[in-house]
Amino acid sequence: MGVKSTNFACWFAFKGMMFSVPLVFFNAHAAFSGLTFVEDYFYALYEVILTTWAIGGYLLFEYDMNSFFKSSANGGAYLANHYKHCKDTLVEPVYKRLALWCLYAWYSGAVFFYLSFYAYEGPSHAVDESGKLDGLWTSGFASFSILIAVHHMTIFMSTKALTWWLFGSYVFSVLCFMPITAMLNEF
Repeated sequence: MGVKSTNFACWFAFKGMMFSVPLVFFNAHAAFSGLTFVEDYFYALYEVILTTWAIGGYLLFEYDMNSFFKSSANGGAYLANHYKHCKDTLVEPVYKRLALWCLYAWYSGAVFFYLSFYAYEGPSHAVDESGKLDGLWTSGFASFSILIAVHHMTIFMSTKALTWWLFGSYVFSVLCFMPITAMLNEF
């Protein structure tokens, strides 16, 4: 359980920072004027629905060791050595891992913001049906969409033992994004 809880704590810090960093870069770009880069409902959606399902599914359905190795006849010594190895390499250096996840979150957040912000600026800026520029909503939505995709791909690639339940929680979390966003955009 130590490896799962360590990963769980690192990923929760990572997902919170990954959402906050593009907002910090936007506010610095906008001279801290109070403009919003993403819609208000994205704040609640991101933390509660869109990313928590995947990380919660990981905590519930991921397992450190296959049941074959749990029995003493099939490798009881291997199990003890495995947990010692995990404790030495994953649990004890948690601050180093957390620092690396934070650096990755800052790097990713900067890329998400600048990629989406400058992609929609200038003559290539998105134009709505009335012929007006679409404003910050388009670049904010693009940044948020990239963020959701990268968050789920990062967790998916970091999973050791992918089960059907765990895969289902990842897919459910990703598939919730577009219908919820489309529904809330109408309001």
